[in-house]
Amino acid sequence: MSRSSASCSQISVAILASINKGGVLVQWAWRSLQTGLRSRYIRPILHGRDVNCCLIFTRPVVSSSTLSMGNGDRSHVLLCFSGGEDTTLSSWALVGSVGEKRRNGWTFVCSPEHHRGHLSNIRCLVLPQKLSANNGKWHPEPKYLLTGGGRGQVGLWSLHIEDTMPETWLTRGTWRPGWLGFTRLRHSKPDDQTIETGSTCRVTNTTRLSVPGSADLRVMALVCLAHDNAVPGLTSFLGLAACSDGSIRMIYIEPPQPSNPRNPRMHEIGSLERLCGRSDLSRACYLDLQLIDFSEQAILVVSSTSRGELRGWCVRWPLSDDADRPQCQLRWLLPTQPIPPYNLATKPAINCLALLAPCNSSSNTRLHLAVGADDGSVRIASVPSLDCQFGFAASEPRWVTSAVHHFATVVRLCSESECLFFTLSADQRVICWSFDACTAALIPLRRAMLAGLGDPHGMDISFVPDNLVNNSSSSPTRTFILTTGTGTTLLEWSTV
Repeated sequence: MSRSSASCSQISVAILASINKGGVLVQWAWRSLQTGLRSRYIRPILHGRDVNCCLIFTRPVVSSSTLSMGNGDRSHVLLCFSGGEDTTLSSWALVGSVGEKRRNGWTFVCSPEHHRGHLSNIRCLVLPQKLSANNGKWHPEPKYLLTGGGRGQVGLWSLHIEDTMPETWLTRGTWRPGWLGFTRLRHSKPDDQTIETGSTCRVTNTTRLSVPGSADLRVMALVCLAHDNAVPGLTSFLGLAACSDGSIRMIYIEPPQPSNPRNPRMHEIGSLERLCGRSDLSRACYLDLQLIDFSEQAILVVSSTSRGELRGWCVRWPLSDDADRPQCQLRWLLPTQPIPPYNLATKPAINCLALLAPCNSSSNTRLHLAVGADDGSVRIASVPSLDCQFGFAASEPRWVTSAVHHFATVVRLCSESECLFFTLSADQRVICWSFDACTAALIPLRRAMLAGLGDPHGMDISFVPDNLVNNSSSSPTRTFILTTGTGTTLLEWSTV
C-alpha cells in the first residue's frame, strides 16, 4: 500500500469477505465516520526485522513559517521511537495539524535514523516517571530514555524534548536520542548480589561468587522512577527490570553528573524475589511490569508471567538506608481463571496489562487492571491499592469480567482513561474497549485492521488535550496510536 493511499480521509472502508465453494465473495461497504479509529499513516519496515517496542509523544510546534499548517489549525509533531531485533534504536518525527480543518495525513519532518548502543535486540523502552509536586501524580521525564533487551542489557539515552518543540530542534535533530551507557544484568545464584557500574560494564562483586553472564537473559519490561537528590539539580533513577529468567532486578542509576559528565553510574541492587525472601516462587518468564500505585514511602508495581499470574510488589521509594527494613514485599498473587461459559482449565500467559485509572489512589482502595492473555481474551482484575488494609476478604485480588473478541494472542494493551483502552493482537487488529466499573460490562467499541504491519509486537498511545486542539471544551480529543511489527501503522482515535 502506498503512502498516499494509506492516509485516509473522512471516508472509512470496510471489506467483508466470505469463502464459498465456488470462490471468494468480497463486498465493499462505505460509510462516513465522525468518530472512531482511522488509519492515518502506514510506512514500510524500519529495520528489516521485527520491531518489538515503540514510544510516541505529541508536542505542539513553536510558531514557524516552515511547519505552519494554515487554516487556523495548530501544528503538532509526533516524535516516535522504536526498538527491534537488529540492536538499533530508531527515531523519526511526523508533522501535521489537529484542528477541525486539519489536513489528511502526516508528513516527515525528520526521517528515520537508527542509533547504535545495544549488543542485542531491544525489547522495551520507557521514560523515567517523576512525581509532580503540583498535582501529586507521576509524569514522564523526557530528558532520558531507558531501554532493555537481550543479553541482560539495560541502556540509558539522553533526550531533549520540551513541552513545546522549537522548529530548530526538529530541523537540526536536537531532540534525537544520545547514547550514554549501559549495564548488563547477570545470571546469579539466588543469594548472590552483583554490582555493575559505568558504560564499560566493570563488575565489582561482593563476597559471594557470581555466575558468568548468559546471552539468553532478556529484559522484557522496565519501570523507571526519577528522584531528586539532596544536591540541587542532581537526579537519580530507580529501575525495575522484569527478566526472562523469572526475576525482577532493582537497579540504581545516576545519569552523568558535572563531576563525571561522560558515563552514568548503574548499580544492580538485587532481585525482588531475593530481597523479600520469596525464593519459593515458581520460576516463570516475566512478560510485563507496570506502576499502578504509590504513597509517600512506597510504590506498587504489578508483573505478569508466562504461567498466567499477576504479582503485586510493594517497593520502598525512595530506598531506605536501614538494612533491617525490607526494601520490597510481595503483597498478593492472582492466577488466571477459566472464562465462562466454557470454563476450560487453561493457564494462558498474561502478555500485557494496564491500569484503568490515573496512578493516584488517594481516594480509592481498589484499582482496575486491564489484562491481555495469549488465548485472545481480555480480562479485568480488581486489585487492592496501597491504602487497602490487608488481612480482610476485601483486600484480596479478584477477576471481575472477561471477553474474547480477538482471534489470536493479545500482545499489547494501552489505556486511555478509566473506561477506555486499546488492545493489539496477533490477528492484525486493534480493538477499542469500554469498561463500566458499576456494571462490570466489557464491550468492544471499534475495530481496525492493520494491513501491512506484519507480525504485531508493540503499541503506544499519545494524547492531544482539548485545550491544545481548540479553546472550546466540546472540541474532540485526539489519541494517536502507534503500532509496530514488521511495518509501522499510525492510527487516530477521536471522541467528541
